[in-house]
Amino acid sequence: MRINFEKPSHIFVDIILVVIAIVWGSGYSLSTIALNGGFPVTLVLSVRFVVGTLVMLIIFGRHLRYISRDEIKYGAITGLILFLAFFLETTGLSYTTPSKNAFLTCSNVILVPFIYWLFSKKKPPLFTCIGVMVCFVGIAVLSYDANTGLSINIGDIISIAAAFGYAFHICSLGYAIERCKNFQIVNIMQLGVVGVLGSILFIFKDLKDFQIESLKTGLVPCIIMGLFSTAFCYCLQSWAQKHATPTEASVILSLELVSGSGFSILLGLEKLTPNLIFGGIIILGAILFTQLDSVKLLKKSNPGYMKDEA
Repeated sequence: MRINFEKPSHIFVDIILVVIAIVWGSGYSLSTIALNGGFPVTLVLSVRFVVGTLVMLIIFGRHLRYISRDEIKYGAITGLILFLAFFLETTGLSYTTPSKNAFLTCSNVILVPFIYWLFSKKKPPLFTCIGVMVCFVGIAVLSYDANTGLSINIGDIISIAAAFGYAFHICSLGYAIERCKNFQIVNIMQLGVVGVLGSILFIFKDLKDFQIESLKTGLVPCIIMGLFSTAFCYCLQSWAQKHATPTEASVILSLELVSGSGFSILLGLEKLTPNLIFGGIIILGAILFTQLDSVKLLKKSNPGYMKDEA
């Protein structure tokens, strides 16, 4: 059966989004393997995003002939915010488990409407406000220890800070897309900024203490993330979100939470615990709950939006 990439079915687009979520979820475990192997955070970001940028240049480099000042400016701004978010997320992985890091950083889906509220003065809907409270309950369950009570370590705090970073990135990227003609140029720019900043920090901060033996363990996971989690997924996401509503995309990509935990447990990086199960379910439920208001509006405006196209 031939697939029409110009007018794909909703089912096919949803499958692509699920694939993206699964691949992104694997990044938490791959980053942990690289960090445990002796790679500093700066080198993880450097290798991952330099590889991803090179692949994007090969595929979309021709668009750079039409680059504008706005695309350079907004690409640099979104790249800086993306670097800070990834730096915080990867640093958090050094002090907490991949599952907790995944659940906490992915809570940015809930934070976006509130950050957008600061700039647009548009109050978030009731479902979103309730979802935030439910999310905090999930974080409490995830962090609870029967012996010590609530135990939030420095890695968890950094991961929550990363969630704010990703939320600001989503808002800034949406702002940039509205003002730039070619999103692919902004995409190349922002990935390139992360790669360059990671490389500069590694050279001036971590190179003197880096052990060459760490390349045996850390290099391959970072290259895999560069090829798949960065270049492959960003390309697919750019295509998929042309054919899916923002609500569909955000809900399906929330499966990154489940994928992140699944890979971590399968690779033996952590054990499956009741806290992980119930806390994760509550946070994932909170994220899905925040989308209900948008789903109702979409159904009213376009009752057939979930049907496959002929």
